[in-house]
Amino acid sequence: MGYDVWIAEYRGFGESTGTPSEKGLRIDAQTVLDAVLADPERDRAQKPIFVHGHSLGTAVAIDLASQKVNSDKISGLILDTPFTSISGLIKSWPRFGFLAHLGFLFSEKWPSDTRIAQIPVKVPLLVVAPNVDPVVPVEHGKRLYEIALERGRGGEGNRGDKGVLRVGEEEEEEERGEVTFELVDLRSTWTAAEKKWDVIEEFMGRAVMKIQAQHERSLPPPIPIPASSPSPPLSNPLSSKTAPNVG
Repeated sequence: MGYDVWIAEYRGFGESTGTPSEKGLRIDAQTVLDAVLADPERDRAQKPIFVHGHSLGTAVAIDLASQKVNSDKISGLILDTPFTSISGLIKSWPRFGFLAHLGFLFSEKWPSDTRIAQIPVKVPLLVVAPNVDPVVPVEHGKRLYEIALERGRGGEGNRGDKGVLRVGEEEEEEERGEVTFELVDLRSTWTAAEKKWDVIEEFMGRAVMKIQAQHERSLPPPIPIPASSPSPPLSNPLSSKTAPNVG
């Protein structure tokens, strides 16, 4: 796809030390982003940064993008199989749904349905959800997609009658990042994997093109250089006289 990829292991997994926790993972995510931003090669090339999260990683990615300190650092967010929150996820499990009422006992919250609304509206967002998943029902992805669509609008009522934009909102709408929901059919594993990555590549391509267009619009207009006046022709003393007749 032509992109550089940074992959971080959770603390306590792989070669990472420590014990995993919500607080710890939030710190780790910010540390990784800061390291990417500090990379002099990336800085020279001014490469845009896309954050990709899968399953639990979607909660980490949403939290990272929702932080005000990162409002101008992330160019796009990709959420693969996201969930609304830990309690919301447990509630959707038929056999263990009753445990969601004991959410106050859980140390891990990951309230993505709250944090996603805090992500700047200019950040493009892609939600990829499988039609069948043993852990995360597709309704979680759909709900996060709906919340992402309404970021900064104060709900549907802010759009006036029949969803029409009010006067003065056109420019704000133009600056909003793309929000896309893609349902992936897992009944064909290989096809689903190919389609998912095709969707992600197309999403990133559109986001990069928009960034480039915005950059070009922000450049100062070229200074017009007036064309110089043509020099008058040199006078020819014979031009107004009849040539002598030599014979």
